[in-house]
Amino acid sequence: MEQMAGPRPPDVSIGYRLLVGTTVTFVCAFIVVSLRGVARSLYARMSWDDYLTIFALVQALIATIFDCIAVDKGLGCHLIYIPKNDAVTAMYYDLLSQVFCINALSFAKISICLSYLRILKGSRHTVLRVICYLTAFLVFVVNTVVTISLTGVFATIRTIESGLGLKNGISDASYTTVMGLMWAGMERNIAMMIGSVPALRPLTTPFMKLTSETMSYLGKRSSSKTQSSSGVNGSGSFPNRSGNKSTKHLPTTSMVMVAMSEKQTRCLYELGRSRARVSKDYRQHVSGYNLPLPCMTNVDGLLSTRGGLNVTQVLGRIPSHVLNPALHRDEIDLSMAENQHLDWLKGFFGDATLLDLLASTVNTHFRSHSQVAADNIAVTAGAAAGLDTILYNICNPGDGVLVPCPYWNGYDALFALHSGVRPVGVVVPSLEDSFGPALLSALEESYEKASCPIRALVLANPHNPLGRPYSRLILEQCMAFCQRRNIHLVSDEAFALSSFTSPDFTNPEPFISCLSIDPSRVGCDPQRIHVVWSMSKDLSASGVRLVRSQLPLFLLPWINRLVASVHVSVLSTVFAKEVLALPQLPKLLTLSATRLAKAYSTLTTAFKATGIEYFPSYATVFVLARLAPNATAWDEEMLALRAYMQAGVAVVPGRAYHMPEGQKGWMQVTFAVFHEDLLEGIRTIKRVCLSLLAGGVIL
Repeated sequence: MEQMAGPRPPDVSIGYRLLVGTTVTFVCAFIVVSLRGVARSLYARMSWDDYLTIFALVQALIATIFDCIAVDKGLGCHLIYIPKNDAVTAMYYDLLSQVFCINALSFAKISICLSYLRILKGSRHTVLRVICYLTAFLVFVVNTVVTISLTGVFATIRTIESGLGLKNGISDASYTTVMGLMWAGMERNIAMMIGSVPALRPLTTPFMKLTSETMSYLGKRSSSKTQSSSGVNGSGSFPNRSGNKSTKHLPTTSMVMVAMSEKQTRCLYELGRSRARVSKDYRQHVSGYNLPLPCMTNVDGLLSTRGGLNVTQVLGRIPSHVLNPALHRDEIDLSMAENQHLDWLKGFFGDATLLDLLASTVNTHFRSHSQVAADNIAVTAGAAAGLDTILYNICNPGDGVLVPCPYWNGYDALFALHSGVRPVGVVVPSLEDSFGPALLSALEESYEKASCPIRALVLANPHNPLGRPYSRLILEQCMAFCQRRNIHLVSDEAFALSSFTSPDFTNPEPFISCLSIDPSRVGCDPQRIHVVWSMSKDLSASGVRLVRSQLPLFLLPWINRLVASVHVSVLSTVFAKEVLALPQLPKLLTLSATRLAKAYSTLTTAFKATGIEYFPSYATVFVLARLAPNATAWDEEMLALRAYMQAGVAVVPGRAYHMPEGQKGWMQVTFAVFHEDLLEGIRTIKRVCLSLLAGGVIL
């Protein structure tokens, strides 16, 4: 190598500074980024910011390896002491290290911007989001364009300088560039750590819990010493100035607040794989409020992220006397109420008397395999609200639920509008196969082919619109399927008490509620089973927006009651209590079944006489009939529907219920109407159907 002017520098190397600075910080960055990946995989979904950080870590690893090779070849020593071949190799790997170092730093900065974008959501953060996008773009452009341009410029300058032999040229690059490389390497590694630290917060929860328990313990010790020295007796009374003990106790509200704060320090929660994992400590926290815990088994993954937040951020702050109104009936002061029927509900989660009546109704008419308590019931403003509340707390936006076809078209909008859940239709070969083994095969196939994560199976039992209940065997197989696939089973039993004697069946399968089946017999976790029932169909009270949801999951009833009970009308509550408390309720249900059987027989007899094909049923209040027998396309079915509508008959086309492709022409006919209206409807249907059979069109 060329000799430098002036005295020779000492033969020392500072390459170790580069190795120590970059290697130590890289190891720290590797640990932090790895923990970030663990936290994301356990408590949230990986996103672009996480992937870019991992990519930056890989780039930094390559840069660190090249630094080690360069130092091994002499980087850090004075150029005059390095053999020419080694000097060329050292500077070559030094240049490569700089390229990967710049890339790693760029991706780390862009990752930080994307992390901000995960937080800054909503219209009020629009400006900040634009700034993040702009910053990420500029970082990428500047580091790409400017680096390439400057590399070309300095390469040209270096070529000229080496040819002219300038005195102030860079003649000892292997020594003088080391410190700059070290600081650049540390910068990229620290950038990755800074961008990853906020994502580690969920992993610190156990340590925070331990610290909180320690502080709580020390606080109790300190409090007990203070009480002893100040003369507070065991009952909470204080000595007065004369030295006698006062009989005045601490205010009840203060005692509740203290108890809550101590329990909240023991509240440990985790959000597992985008789902809430309720830990043992939180169960103790809840049990401290005397909440019913019918199922104390593992609930990992059973709640959605938002359902977990309802548990951890809302329920823990509610006093016990509010969570358990049935245990504190005497504390409800009605002395100033002139008309309590028009007042607010006398319970935070619903009227305690109504909950007791609903529990009694369920145990009597649904034949539950175990007693259903009032605490297992959530009251919502209608069956739709009950289904929405359940799905909101077990599904994340974009998740899917399996629904056997055909199904009620209201599910489409109901599932999507608030909960953001997608119904995934399960198609069976024929309508009869909807109640046989083919259903299970179709469920497996639909689950495997689903384009979104499946979180539940929703069954209408009795089936809507097919008008039959599922057998016990099929329900047990569905429970086993849900357990095997780690999903929930939501049973919509709105027509549970609407079965009747049908002339089309000699020995039909009786209605079997999911409540009457012990899930543990088929290896299913009871916490996965949810049942919804409404008064609207069975008791002809569609205008009364009130529904009962039976929820075995030990925390989900409280979440659902918290979310939905405030929407239940007081007048609906009054009506429901009066009806459910009637001694004549069993007779009313029997009378309803008799009238449904008569109306069904009248309608189907007319169908047979006219030659109209129908799907035999013995539950619900409607029947499927092929009122467009010649329809070979959905448009032809809609033309037939138009003919019926213009003739004065309101029927629902099968396409609206997601009928299979080969089942065109079916329509739903409701027969639970006044007898005179039913006869008039039959006459109109016969007239229109005969016209359609003859090839005519009614305009």
